[in-house]
Amino acid sequence: MSVPRWWKIEDQSEYETLFNHLFTYDVSSPSFLRWKNPRKQGMKPGDVAGNYKNNDCFQVCYDGEKYKVHHVIWIMHGNTIPRPYFVRHRDEDTTNNKLENLYLVSTADLNLRRQGFGTSSTRGIHFDKSRNKWCAEYYLNRKKIFIGRFATEQEALLALNAKLAKLPRHRAF
Repeated sequence: MSVPRWWKIEDQSEYETLFNHLFTYDVSSPSFLRWKNPRKQGMKPGDVAGNYKNNDCFQVCYDGEKYKVHHVIWIMHGNTIPRPYFVRHRDEDTTNNKLENLYLVSTADLNLRRQGFGTSSTRGIHFDKSRNKWCAEYYLNRKKIFIGRFATEQEALLALNAKLAKLPRHRAF
């Protein structure tokens, strides 16, 4: 995976300025970006910026560099992407680049979501054989937070989602 250019510098404000000069945030656009000052021949202001690549996400190209549109939108609105964080979509729909659908996630949190889940298909839920119950728990700042034991996996999932929804950086599973 290539490292985004803005990770290599401390001050990302120059990218904010550049992106705001090049693009307009527009929710009616499929990518949520339109060109304000296009550089390619045949493009004009108001054209949709970006292409959907490899069923991954929208990307725009400028001066030979490819940028993920959700990163561009995040930075355009005065936010930064510190290392080792990534911008993700809350609803996991990579075509939904609304600003309120974007959030930062650390590399560690991202890797935790990719790991295997044990007895449940959901991270944070496991079956306690000794008590014959489903347990719900999560980690916050490297401390285990126990939510409770439940008769069904679904009840444990509902309790976990309710608890995680109250946390600022986390999303429900």
